[in-house]
This record gives sequence, C-alpha cells and structure tokens, in this order.
Amino acid sequence: MDTDLALADASAGGDDVVILGFDGAETAVSWAQLAAAASRLGGLLRAEGIGDDAVLVVAGETSYETLLTVFAAWECGAAVSVVPTGARRDPASVASEIERRAGLLGARGVVAPSQVVERLAADRSAGVVVLDHRAVLAAAESSTPGSPGGAGIGSQWLAIGVRQRYHGDRVAVFQATSGTTGDHRIVPVTWRMLRGNVTAIARRLELGRHESVVSWMPLYHDMGLIAFVVMPVMVGARLTLIPPEVYAAAPSAFPAMIDRRRGTLGGTTSSGLALLERGLRRGGPFDLSSLRCLLCGAEMIDVELCERAVAAGAAFGLREDVFSFAYGMAEATLGISVHPPATAAAGEDTASCEPGGGSDAGWLRPGGRGFARTGRPIDGIEVRIVDVEARLLQPEGGVGEIEVRGSSVMSAYVGFTAAESGVGESGWLRTGDLGYLSDGEVVIVGRLKDVLVLGGRNVVPEDVERIVGALDGVRPGRVAAVSVMGRAGEALAIVAERVDGAGAAAADERDVRVAVTRELGVAPASVTFVPPGTVLKTTSGKLRRSACRQLVGRVAPSAATT
Repeated sequence: MDTDLALADASAGGDDVVILGFDGAETAVSWAQLAAAASRLGGLLRAEGIGDDAVLVVAGETSYETLLTVFAAWECGAAVSVVPTGARRDPASVASEIERRAGLLGARGVVAPSQVVERLAADRSAGVVVLDHRAVLAAAESSTPGSPGGAGIGSQWLAIGVRQRYHGDRVAVFQATSGTTGDHRIVPVTWRMLRGNVTAIARRLELGRHESVVSWMPLYHDMGLIAFVVMPVMVGARLTLIPPEVYAAAPSAFPAMIDRRRGTLGGTTSSGLALLERGLRRGGPFDLSSLRCLLCGAEMIDVELCERAVAAGAAFGLREDVFSFAYGMAEATLGISVHPPATAAAGEDTASCEPGGGSDAGWLRPGGRGFARTGRPIDGIEVRIVDVEARLLQPEGGVGEIEVRGSSVMSAYVGFTAAESGVGESGWLRTGDLGYLSDGEVVIVGRLKDVLVLGGRNVVPEDVERIVGALDGVRPGRVAAVSVMGRAGEALAIVAERVDGAGAAAADERDVRVAVTRELGVAPASVTFVPPGTVLKTTSGKLRRSACRQLVGRVAPSAATT
C-alpha cells in the first residue's frame, strides 16, 4: 500500500464522501471539493489567528460541518479536539465541557452549533475565537482571495504524511479517553504517531484505493475519527458516514448504506452489533457481498453476538469471515493488535489461560464461551503481559495486565507526568486491561477494575450483563454488573433498566437470579431495576460501572429492587 498517496488525481465526482443527515438528507462531495472548501475555511481560521500549533476545539456530531472544520484546522497546522454535542444533551452542559477542554488545552478557537455558541460568551472575553456552524459553511462556500477553490485543487494535504509538517511531532489530535473509570483524560496524538499507527493498521487490513468505507462511529471517538476518517483519506477510499443516533433509531441504515455504496470496510463495537443484528433481521433485502472486513473493537468483543450477526446476514451475502477483531486505545493512538481479514476471527477457549496475578481463581464464562483473539500486535507496537501484583512477566497463556510500548504510544496525558499516566521509564504503558497471549495473539479478558472475583472464580461483567439484557422487559446494553461488599466478601450486584411500558411478562428479580445462576453458577446478591436513561454511560457508549455502583439498591418510581 502506498502510504504517501496523494489525492490530486482522485475523482472529481461528487460522491467520494457521503454523510447521512439526521433528517435522512445526504451531503455528497468529492475529496477534491472537500479539500477546496476546507482550504477556504482555513483562510478564515488563519485570519482569526488559528494557525501552526494552535488548538481548535470542535463541538459537533457526525456532520459535514464537523468533518470540514477538522480538515480546515489541519490545513492550517492546528490541532483539533472534538467534543460531542449529542441530540439530547443540554447545550449549557456541552458549553461547560467545551470551556473545560479549551481551558485545559489553551485552545485558540472553538467551533460549535449556534445553540452552544450562545452560551460561550465567557470564552470570547478570554480571547478565544468562537465560531458557529453557519460561519463555517459561509466561509467554506466563499471565494476568499488567495484561497484555492474548485475541484482542481491539489488536495495532497488530505493524504496524511504528504507534507513534511505532517511527519513530525506537532500534535494533530488531542483525543479524550473513554472515561469508563473516571473523568476523561486527554492524549496528545502527534502526526508521527497518527501516520505510523494508521499505516500499520491499513497494512494489516490490506487496504487499498479500491475500498469503500462505511462507518457509524462518532467523530469524537478515536475509532471514528482515526480509523474511519483519517485511514480512508490515507488510502484514497470512498467514505460514507452515518450519525450514531441515526443508526440507533434505524439499525437498517448501516447495512443499507453498505449495500448502496458497495462497502468493503466497516466498523462496529459489540453494542453496535446488537443493532446490526436487529437491522438485518427486520430490514432488507440487502446485498452485503461486497463487505470483506468488519472491524470490531473499542469494547469487550462478544464472540457469540458476532456469530449471530453473521448468521442474520448470511441470507444477504455476508461473509462468514467478515469480522476482524481488534484491540486498541486512545493512549496508543488507536490500534494495538488487529486480526487480519479473510481469516475467520474466533474466540479463545478459557481453558487455555492461567489465572495469573497471584490468584488461584479460574474464569467462569457461560457455556464455556471464550475470549476474542484480536490478532498479533501491529507494526511499531510491542505487547507484554505482567503479573498484576508481582509485576513479573507472564508466560504464554498467563493472565495479567497488558502493557504496551511503541512509536504511537503516548508519553503522558495532558497535564500529568509520565508516572501519573502509567508510563514507565522504559516507555511501557500500563493499560489497565487484563489479558494474555495465545500463539502471539492478544486476547482480552476485561478491565482490571471491572473483573469480579466471586466465590474464588473470575467473572467478566459483560457476561452477566448480556444474560440479563436478553430477558423480557430489560433494555439490552443498559445493564451494569458491579461488585459490592457482602457478608462473606465480594458479591455481585446488578442494575438494569426497564423497557418503557414493560408489562406483566417482564423479568423480575427472581428471573434475573435464575438466569445468572443457571449460566454462571453465581447468584446475584442484589438486583435493582431502574427507569430508562438511568444506567450511566460515557459519551462513546461504554458503561461507567464504577459510577453505576451508586445505583445499587436505589428505589425509583416503577422500579423494583431487592
């Protein structure tokens, strides 16, 4: 693959990039047209003092305005940090998050929707340039003197790494972490880190200019921005973006776009797979025969759910080996290990892993289900497994904390020292994830802080949550399994959201206890039902289990508890 590919000879047609809107309308442009519009907007940003080494906070969802602003900032030599707005988020709350982010990063400018901009007067008085989306579109459509325009623009700046300045240690993205165990922390991702990591992922996936990429991942998420915007740009692929809110409301939108755009590469999380299965079973007909790789990561991978999605898509030509399991994190830019395409990704038998960590506890998983194999580390990344307590290297199959090191791994979070960020003197980053190596492949067991030790056995919370989420009247993906202190030590507590209008057939406390005990042999000490919207998640959709612990035993209207 030519990683220095320029797009000057890319199609001048109007559908290299298609962005689906919340109202069903579409925005379609060529890469060259997007480059021209971003260059014109860049003229406005530079006039406002946003140039080399400046920071621009971009608030917005998956939209043309957000994508355009990110590219314009990069064209100016600035770094971006994307903050989610969310259709249901209070604009005042979004404004507060922007103010915190801008203050932490010393941002020179902010671009946000008008309803948020109205609440950012304090930033204006502090010397921060504040623009709304209307100003962005006006600048992009103008013919600013000295700014190139038209489809004939040389759009090589879009191909990451072509200009010399994109090879160095200038920051490209200030990426927020998922914040599952606390507040977001910010990772400074340089162009060198970005280019190296994306190149390694693209090589592992064997990507080329023939690709048609379809994504529903949000642009404020590292997988959404880097894997499904930067990587398609690098290889000159066609790109289709679907807002995650649209996908959640209409799950058939994702397979429908794969069909229509002849998608070859897509991506999803495990929680997104449940939507995909639903869209495949209720929608159609689709032709998914073009899809050769569906990258699955960002959360604990549910192998059984992947198998169900493949079964649901078989009638539409979905390949059995379509899934490519991956492991990564913002602290490593994006990717750490990736399973190669066209080789069926599979689960690893739990019998092949040793407890590790100075513990004799084995692993309890329903039906003997194993963990997903996420492939070998990509080029430029080293992985080792370290005993949690003694910090000694673990042998093959020994479970411990995953540590990573490499050219795309951060040196520290913004505002923290290396030691405070979990980075050792030799550059090894403590990930906080438990896992092991199997034939050199990285196998993820769970988050170190989330794994439950119950009755001398290790229990993965995702297994409990999936069992409960399958019961009548319970919202899938809105169940949290956490540990509490019981009379005999650590005990299992479950918090689950009710479906709106759940009737008499809805599962009750006894049903939950029976289902979990039958599958795992562990009886929950507490079951709490809460109304929709109560279970806490991060902006990227991951459960905040530590925060959910405070919901245990809470009595709410229309909710039953032990």
